[in-house]
Amino acid sequence: MGIKFNIPSFPKPKFRLKLWLRVFILSIPFIVIIGFTQKKQAKRMCKTVKIKIDYSDNNFFVDENEILAIMTNNGKEYLVGEPINEIPLRKLEQRILRNPFINYTQVYKDVEGNLQVEIDQEYPVARVIHGKHNFYISRTGKILPVSKKYTARVPIIEGPYSGVFSSLKTINVPGYEGYLDLLLYIENDEFLKSQITGIILNTRGELTLCTLVGNHKIEMGMPTELESKFKSINIFYTQILPAKGWNTYRKVNLKYQNQIICEK
Repeated sequence: MGIKFNIPSFPKPKFRLKLWLRVFILSIPFIVIIGFTQKKQAKRMCKTVKIKIDYSDNNFFVDENEILAIMTNNGKEYLVGEPINEIPLRKLEQRILRNPFINYTQVYKDVEGNLQVEIDQEYPVARVIHGKHNFYISRTGKILPVSKKYTARVPIIEGPYSGVFSSLKTINVPGYEGYLDLLLYIENDEFLKSQITGIILNTRGELTLCTLVGNHKIEMGMPTELESKFKSINIFYTQILPAKGWNTYRKVNLKYQNQIICEK
């Protein structure tokens, strides 16, 4: 008895060729449209420059006119009316980032022929005043110059040790990162952000916090064990002062671990 084998059938080469031709023919209009669009885009001129600056943090160090002046080299170079595909986007971003108050920028073109510019500003969390030195510290630890245009409402850092920051580009480096951590603790707490108006650094680098309400100062010591110290601050303001009165103490010492020493 013979054995039958079913041999699978395959499309004939002629049929496969017809299918390929059909796909190619159908794609021709799309290729033409893409080519036409690219050619049209290549001839498109820049209609306008739209600058969007993030003011959500209520910092106003830069404005649209200043950014436009940076991009155009104070009006010496043109953007509007120039072929938009020939505008060097990365070069413009690099120019903008030279401004110390700019944290991030993105420059891109849209389909309508506009140049879009997005700006995020640096965010200061303290201001250092020491002799002739006067500058901000940002939330990333970056040293920022003061501005003639805008003054940020942040704690003022003074005292003999504050002068060491003037030689740095950032305090987010080994040996100084504890000071940045303390500033961020204050910045991220709504009550302390309004209550702490100043910080004094003595010759040993120890911190004393100056307050807006009450006659007291808070001695923090070195910027270590910060989580424990800020828990103690919370206990002081939520349990001790409501019971004793806001003007009872002139000094609160938190230098020693798990201790709150209040002095009248």
